[in-house]
Amino acid sequence: MARLRSIFAFACVAALATTMPAPLVGQPPTYVDETALRWNAPAAVSTEDVEEKSYAWGDVDHDGDIDLVVARKQPWTVPGRRTNVLFLNEGGVLTDRTSTFAVDSDVPGDQGFLTPTCDRDIRLADLDGDGWLDIVTACALSDGTPKEISHPRIYRNLGSASGTWLGFRYEDARIPQLEGFAPSGFPHAPRFIEVAVGDIDADGDLDLYFTDHDLGGTQTWDFDDRLLINDGNGYFADATTTSFLGTAFFGYPFAVSWMGTAAVIADMDRDGMPDLVKQSALAAPLYTGIALNDPGTPGTFSEYAIPYTGAGYHVDVGDLNGDGWQDLVIADNGPDRYLLNQGFGSGVPTFSLESFSFVQGQDDGFSSDIVIADLDLDGFPEVLIADIDVDIPGCNRRLHLYHNQADPPNVTLLESGVQEPWKPNGVHDVAVFDVDGDAWPDLVIGTCAGTEVWIGVAPLPAFVRGDANADQNLDIADAVRILGFLFLGLAPLDCLDAADVNDDGSLDISDPLFVVARLFTGGSAIPVPNPGCGVDPTPDGLDCAIFAACP
Repeated sequence: MARLRSIFAFACVAALATTMPAPLVGQPPTYVDETALRWNAPAAVSTEDVEEKSYAWGDVDHDGDIDLVVARKQPWTVPGRRTNVLFLNEGGVLTDRTSTFAVDSDVPGDQGFLTPTCDRDIRLADLDGDGWLDIVTACALSDGTPKEISHPRIYRNLGSASGTWLGFRYEDARIPQLEGFAPSGFPHAPRFIEVAVGDIDADGDLDLYFTDHDLGGTQTWDFDDRLLINDGNGYFADATTTSFLGTAFFGYPFAVSWMGTAAVIADMDRDGMPDLVKQSALAAPLYTGIALNDPGTPGTFSEYAIPYTGAGYHVDVGDLNGDGWQDLVIADNGPDRYLLNQGFGSGVPTFSLESFSFVQGQDDGFSSDIVIADLDLDGFPEVLIADIDVDIPGCNRRLHLYHNQADPPNVTLLESGVQEPWKPNGVHDVAVFDVDGDAWPDLVIGTCAGTEVWIGVAPLPAFVRGDANADQNLDIADAVRILGFLFLGLAPLDCLDAADVNDDGSLDISDPLFVVARLFTGGSAIPVPNPGCGVDPTPDGLDCAIFAACP
């Protein structure tokens, strides 16, 4: 012991150090199945809901938590109208409040969400600028039905400036009658499969872009995609024919789609103007393209980029590597791909084509939806791909979760290939939001068999045992820091677990002595996590509020 004390005194002056390896990246998220605890709703619209489902989420009633709205129809590309559902988040329980807050309508006989429709997409956005989230849907396969059934529907949020919330009301006049009338007297029916929301004409309100789907029986009229411009009060006019100039792809105007299942409004060239991203699959035109908004005349498009000419069945946009440029994720009927935005080339953004990585296995092709979201809160988004073919029945493909390895400027999106229970087969859509109010993302997963709720588990804090001052070195300064905390009343330790050098669940004189013995007399190795970042394999009463050297 005397020898240890003398070495300790000498080392305090010498401050000899050994450098530790670099810390690991954020850990993949994990989830707990709380489906049985998180619903207050009939099974037919929750745990046993077998319909095709599309989700949107946001705080619709201004009570501070995130709510869920669901568009439903008969699965696959066949007619089959179903009712939609409003779930209010009530203390972490998703409660069906459709019949109370989503049945108002200005059309006689219409019951809002309880009127069966063929909606394939749903969005929440403040369309009338009153600070409350409204609802817009995209409908398909409703030929021969009145406008309120066959056209997109807008449900105005009835929240007031005083904070009173009265739910939603369907208001028919907010969407214009598109095209003329069929000989039967009923309006032609568009076949929209997705709606994108954004301020296309830069006038401070939100506009709508609908993608067209030319499958599923004989149409009375081919509508193609439609761009609807907001008048500032949440009423829309069709501006498609005046907004897109020239052709985008081998003679096809940009608004022409064969199987248009996805569109996004985002600034792809960083000129401050929102651009349009869309795909068209199955038959010509077959591509994923970008219509670049003209800053000189906002809301018009004459320049186009075609970054992908494969059979993209879905596309989404997000900054995957944190460089400020919006990247693309494309689900193909072959291998899915992502495209990193490289900035300008010949006046338009250029992209590098990248492949997803797998520990084992591969993707399944096709997709019903893509969700880009930061699941582990490390600042780099993950990618979820729901691998259902929206046209061909079958629920044997599984949900893929690609974990972003956070290695900018590169991007590695890695799928474990392990069949975790929160990656089920037959997924239509995934909602990513904080259900239980713990500030950690949760998953609501809509499958062919029902809807599941998986609660995200915040990972245990990562640290390096022995590095008490978190300077990424194991040296005598760590022993001094522990002694100062124990006996001199110095500042509290941010990570008590790191100072528990011998991993006995308590802090005492044996911990700094363990450091000294390891450094100078060949003492026992410091228990894990050491030498790299990791979590405590032996949970105890000590916590780790922050450890700057580890993510």
